[in-house]
Amino acid sequence: QETSYRVAATLLFEFLTSRDTYRFSTSHLGMHSATLLRFLRTFPLLLSPFCPHVAENLWHIANGRGNIPMEELSPQDSILNQRWPSLSGVDPSFLK
Repeated sequence: QETSYRVAATLLFEFLTSRDTYRFSTSHLGMHSATLLRFLRTFPLLLSPFCPHVAENLWHIANGRGNIPMEELSPQDSILNQRWPSLSGVDPSFLK
């Protein structure tokens, strides 16, 4: 199967658009915190093959380590050592 960066970039933008649509549709209630956290932790993983330095910084911010200097972080904390996101069915927190 041929890899296409154009298709991948398009899907990343669709992911962002879905987040924006969700944000606008829940503006009167506010975004569900678990949904927002899931997005903040998934987006850097999807972005990492294309922009590894930016994705690394977003990863640390999303996981509460944004204020720790990079030199003090262990290699296990790197986004490069994280698992690719997988879909294991519908997340019940999205339905609340």
